[in-house]
Amino acid sequence: MVKPKIKEITALTVVLFIVFSVYISTMHPVYKNNDSPETTAAAATLGIGHAPGYPLYTMAGKIAVLVPLANPAFRMNIFSSFLALLALLATYYILVNIIPGNFGQKRVYAAACLFILAFSGIFWNQAIEAKGGIYILNLLFLALLILLSLKLFERFRPVYLYLMAYVFGLSLSNHWPSMIILLPVFGWVFVKYRRKFTVEKAAVSGVLFLLGLTPYLYLFLRAKTGPVLNWGDPSTAGNFLWVVLRKGYSGEIAPATAYVFKYQIKEFLGLMAWNFSFLWIFAPFGGVYLYKKKRNIFWMLAAVFFITVVIVVFYNRTKEEVIWLISIFLIPAVFGLYIFIVCGIFEEAGKKRGKVMAGFAAALALVMGFSLRMLFGAPWDHVAAREAT
Repeated sequence: MVKPKIKEITALTVVLFIVFSVYISTMHPVYKNNDSPETTAAAATLGIGHAPGYPLYTMAGKIAVLVPLANPAFRMNIFSSFLALLALLATYYILVNIIPGNFGQKRVYAAACLFILAFSGIFWNQAIEAKGGIYILNLLFLALLILLSLKLFERFRPVYLYLMAYVFGLSLSNHWPSMIILLPVFGWVFVKYRRKFTVEKAAVSGVLFLLGLTPYLYLFLRAKTGPVLNWGDPSTAGNFLWVVLRKGYSGEIAPATAYVFKYQIKEFLGLMAWNFSFLWIFAPFGGVYLYKKKRNIFWMLAAVFFITVVIVVFYNRTKEEVIWLISIFLIPAVFGLYIFIVCGIFEEAGKKRGKVMAGFAAALALVMGFSLRMLFGAPWDHVAAREAT
């Protein structure tokens, strides 16, 4: 088993090195023209950014800007790429637990298929800018929750439930609107195992969930010291709730008209095509495969996809002049679709030709990723052009 393990580590290292190299070559040298300057300033000065304050990301970003590399802005961009590599690593272990096959075969295939996600438009775009790290961190939490669910479905162990409670609480201290809508998905896991859930286990889970929320104390305590950047001044209970609950964003939802739904749906479909080109056609095959082999995960991924799409596209309607904003909030749906795509490719062409299929997937993903760059420039150039129109 030692030799296959070495091969696995080698394959993963090569894939992540290639991804990181591409990210570095397309990274913003300083700032993207969005909230990245504010995000970097909050981390560098231990300040408080705009609602909901992003306390976890700010504190983690402070550690990143202490690294003696170039300038603070570039360090935060690198930090986003680092989080992207962690998200890819968690995704790798999700795929390994889903795809059947021998030890070496499925690991080579899973490692190669990371290119598809790494070079998808929205993931790549967020992985090379400071503000994007917030959404990549959310995706990392989502991947960890799915991975823990997989482990739990294979074998019940209370520690998986405890970790899920903590990770979900921690995710809410990053960008809670993107994760709170998925509470029914992961709450279902706890309901599923309710008969094995003693009062003691429920208490431990509750405490760990609350522990995950503790980064919000940073907002209250830091605001009292008068930081340079202090959005909303959450030093009082009223201001604290105003910031955390994003009260300043109320009234910005577009009316529920046919025209609004039309451009929302058009943006959603365009995002799916931009991210995965023609590969989305494998998603239905992946859905069938997971429904037959891993039904619990099928329902979980399907729920993540549809809940995110319904809330972002049909409920949380965005004004047309900033319609591109919905892309970042659709990242969980993109991730669910990605897993269906990988399983679909495996189901249709990779059952008995694992190594050949792994090479095909890697080549296809690389061509797709670099084709996007050749057509549109670096992914941030393409998005910047859209934002300027």
